Amino acid sequence: NVGTLLLTTVAINVFAPHMLGFASYGIWQLQIQFYSGRVQMELNELYLGPEFVPSYRYGQILSTVFVALLYGAGIPLFYPVACLSFIVYFWVDKFLCLYWYATPSDFGAKLAEMASYALLYSVPLHLGFGMWMYSAPGIFIVGTGTFLERITLDNTAPLLVLLCISGGIIVLDSTVISGIRYMWNLFY
Repeated sequence: NVGTLLLTTVAINVFAPHMLGFASYGIWQLQIQFYSGRVQMELNELYLGPEFVPSYRYGQILSTVFVALLYGAGIPLFYPVACLSFIVYFWVDKFLCLYWYATPSDFGAKLAEMASYALLYSVPLHLGFGMWMYSAPGIFIVGTGTFLERITLDNTAPLLVLLCISGGIIVLDSTVISGIRYMWNLFY
């Protein structure tokens, strides 16, 4: 029943990270309603909400993606829960950015590039865990055998091929392509 606990945790994480933001927004609205200050600077500071910190949201999104991809092969309900989570992230962030957060400064592309690079590693992890789950005795009617026999079964061989291809892409990206990128940036 580990899968049930993991799925429950991910389902709770659809709404739990947003509770504090909405509670703080409600308190902020009450402060605005009952404000009795006399100085314009205090009023300006009150109406200026907190700054949006995208690194927290990137962390939450990446953890949702990785958990859904790691366990989704064995428990397919992770995929719709992760999709619901992304929809809730979008609408909550949109609402809070429009009505509460201060106008964000320019963050640049570094954080987005790092997150997309981290997503590159989710594919081989997804394929590896999928192979492990699909080759386990009791999932499909297969006997127990050595590791090599289990990963070359009919139901896991395509995942093995894709795992080798994605691993090769990661190795190429971290060696050859990053070297070409470095040389390109050096001269241009």
